[in-house]
Amino acid sequence: MTTEIPRLKVENHLHLMLFSDRRYDCRVITRSSHAVYINLNGRSLFTLLSDSSAEPNPVTAVTGNEIPQFFMQNDNFRVSGGFFSYKQKLFEFQPELVIQKKISRIKIHNIVPTNLSTIEHWLKTHSEYGMSSFFQSEVTEFKKIIHPQLDQLASAFRRRHWNEFFKTLVSLSGCGPGLTPATDDFICGVLFTIHALECTSLPALRIIRETWKRTNRISWYYIVSSLFGYCSPWQLRILNELSSVLNQSTLDSIEFGHTSGSDFLFGVWFMLDLTR
Repeated sequence: MTTEIPRLKVENHLHLMLFSDRRYDCRVITRSSHAVYINLNGRSLFTLLSDSSAEPNPVTAVTGNEIPQFFMQNDNFRVSGGFFSYKQKLFEFQPELVIQKKISRIKIHNIVPTNLSTIEHWLKTHSEYGMSSFFQSEVTEFKKIIHPQLDQLASAFRRRHWNEFFKTLVSLSGCGPGLTPATDDFICGVLFTIHALECTSLPALRIIRETWKRTNRISWYYIVSSLFGYCSPWQLRILNELSSVLNQSTLDSIEFGHTSGSDFLFGVWFMLDLTR
């Protein structure tokens, strides 16, 4: 018997998987009240989100204002042709195909200096944990480990030693608080900004291969999505406003997860600060 049929906003890449005739065995990795992290055939991972205002990307899909009970009650099920099934239960989605925004459509040519000051001030007032804690004087084990690598990263960028730069960047992966560790969110901010600045090409295969060994699968898929330029609406707004007026409301809207929003923004600030 088929249960209710909600609408599922899904980007083309994930649509080809979930709504094809191929059968996938699914396993729930972890869940919260607003997200379910699902593994497909022991390899691909995607996240089912309940935020109806969110935009999907190749590793996320969005449904309504709450997660359907089917996914809160079943840890293992199958999917094929848009039907999720477990024993005699069937759960069907009506797909809404979404063309995902890509950061490659944004090019930053003129950064308004006051915007950097605005970001820095915001980070200093949201700096208790994660990457932005580097604005605080307190010495922590996290900062002892990461600070020398940030110095090395900055030095390699200034000397345009790209091999050293990306070697140091991927060595940061997998460290810090959060479901997606703080350094991974920072890496995503760095990658987005490199896309927008067009200051160098990205060694995609190297980053994919080396971060795979260092972090969890959820965070790794976020890095891969960022590497290929897929972005969330709030990330797009920040980069769009850097060349004009960066609104306080835009910054205030990024507070999600434990430190993910501020860690991403620290990565953006870090790169922009190096270029001025």
